[in-house]
Amino acid sequence: MTSATANQITTAALNAGIDPNLAIQVANAESGGNQYNSSGGVLTSSTGAQGIFQLEPSTAAGLGVDATDPVQNIQGGVNYLAQMLNQFGGDVPTALAAYNWGPGNVASQGAAAAPASTQTYVSSILNAIGYSGGSGFGLDSTAGSGFGLDSTADDSLPSWVEPVAFIAGVAVLALAIL
Repeated sequence: MTSATANQITTAALNAGIDPNLAIQVANAESGGNQYNSSGGVLTSSTGAQGIFQLEPSTAAGLGVDATDPVQNIQGGVNYLAQMLNQFGGDVPTALAAYNWGPGNVASQGAAAAPASTQTYVSSILNAIGYSGGSGFGLDSTAGSGFGLDSTADDSLPSWVEPVAFIAGVAVLALAIL
């Protein structure tokens, strides 16, 4: 990633109200921070995702950006990351899983059901930013579930409160997607 690209991502992230380092690490994970491939064409995945933030054509269209333009790709990628953070209540691991695997998949199946490639993607970004809030996948005893169901919960509440709150949250997310 060039310093100019990092500066553009930082500016876009600050304007979107998100951590610039998180946005930079997402760009690194998605494309190595590169808009173009070694032949000079727009870096495109096997699924058609393009550019620095590897925006799918439908996602780019929904964001109103041209993913083949590096400035618009950065703006769109940062805005999409901000949307995922907002949609999943600021939960960084879950938002990253949604960025990679799709918010519909995460909302309907939960972050813990994400494929191994998404779990590796999320873990690599969390490690790069020094995140210490748990994996978000419930794979270890110290990690949160990614949905606020972790050991820091208020033990004075009846045991049924957290599962009901979780189900209500998933229902709200599902309705928001529809």
